[in-house]
Amino acid sequence: MIRMNLSVEDDIPQMLAELAGGNKKMGSYLSTLIRQMHAGQVAVGGPGELEMVSAAVKHLSAVVKELQGRVAQLEERQP
Repeated sequence: MIRMNLSVEDDIPQMLAELAGGNKKMGSYLSTLIRQMHAGQVAVGGPGELEMVSAAVKHLSAVVKELQGRVAQLEERQP
């Protein structure tokens, strides 16, 4: 892992936290999104960009919710 400092507009951190499912998941979320973009699964600047990004965000949101459910189940099992 590498730590990065980014400068973004004021409203971006809150939006990113919501999309990622929490502040601690933002880096992982961005890593996944950027890997998908690099692999051509999300074409930035191309035709249908908004639909592709929207689909990627929805998919990642579903994955985050699934993982949150798994974590909650594991936390319930702990004494």
